[in-house]
Amino acid sequence: MIKTKYSGKLRNQPNEEEIMRELVNKILALNWAEVNPEKLAIVSYYCALEFAECLRNSSQGNLANPRIHKLSLEELNTDNLQFGSYGRKADHAEFLCHFLVEEGWLLKYPELVKLGESYVREVTLNPHRWQFDTVVSREEELSGIFHKILNSGLKLPDWLRYFYERHLELDHVHAGLVSIFVLSEKVLTRYYALRLEFYQQALLNRGE
Repeated sequence: MIKTKYSGKLRNQPNEEEIMRELVNKILALNWAEVNPEKLAIVSYYCALEFAECLRNSSQGNLANPRIHKLSLEELNTDNLQFGSYGRKADHAEFLCHFLVEEGWLLKYPELVKLGESYVREVTLNPHRWQFDTVVSREEELSGIFHKILNSGLKLPDWLRYFYERHLELDHVHAGLVSIFVLSEKVLTRYYALRLEFYQQALLNRGE
């Protein structure tokens, strides 16, 4: 058992933590300055969609827990993202979808849409407890991606820059909210392997 920032106790073999950490570091080390901003917006949408679906699935029957209830309210039925022509209560994936439709980028990249849909299916077909562990972990681990993107010099549309900047504010709050939960390192190793593969195929492929 290994002590971590989450709970002090995790449920798997010690080497899993090292493998998970290596995968997260590989994600952070991707060359974010060289990615196509349009593709990045689509990838961010599917990651947000996967997060929302995992939270919906895993929070079923657990909303009596005040921490999960608060997280669900602030992620799934929220008005904490307001920008330009978007101003409704929804999950964060809906925010990105709104602007992607306005830009026409989902129609522009059909193969990337297929890849994103496949990624979401692969993650959300796992057991609800598995999905919950990924929700809790990414609130802490993946905010570094937003820092990398924002500091990369990449030219982003204003709405996408706002999305990343606002998420850094929200994730800081939510990471503390869910820090008490016990997580499976084996689950997280598998999850971050899937996430890394998705990023590599979607953003580093020089095809479509």
